Amino acid sequence: MTALAHYTIRAAASHSTSPAAILGQLNTALLTQRPDSERFLTAAYLDVRNARSGRRLTLCSAGHTPVLLRRADGDVQPVGVHGLVLGLFDDAELVDTPIRLNPGDMLLLYTDGVTEARRGREQYGDERLRSLVGALGPVTAERLTAAVEAAVLDFAEGAPHDDIAILALGLPSEPGSR
Repeated sequence: MTALAHYTIRAAASHSTSPAAILGQLNTALLTQRPDSERFLTAAYLDVRNARSGRRLTLCSAGHTPVLLRRADGDVQPVGVHGLVLGLFDDAELVDTPIRLNPGDMLLLYTDGVTEARRGREQYGDERLRSLVGALGPVTAERLTAAVEAAVLDFAEGAPHDDIAILALGLPSEPGSR
């Protein structure tokens, strides 16, 4: 399934820049190549373009956890339209969402292993994650991902029960910084 997804996305991206169209082609491939399979996948796809003073992004989410946009002032909001998982439905309700990333802004993508990390019956959760991300102040992408990982592992008091993947994309507020 991973190989099918990888090569389908590469082929689709050579013909389109729309994340929704690309993930739509992946959905079709999953449905036609493995019609009797009950396997499915979630995905978030970003197209990133340079703009005059920032970056223009287009996001499509297919059943993936919410993507968080952290503005330079610390405001944190989920962005994008939550489409359906790929490989189960003919219409996955995929939508392109435009996002403008300005200097000092950061985008955070993560797997459900972050928000579903448990301590007993309590989950780490979306609100706790948003609070952490907003309270950190100016940070690099590396420091943001490290802070999220450390907080989740500390909360779970040990090894996670699910995979944890975290990706931060930021636009430095000062020229020449990473």
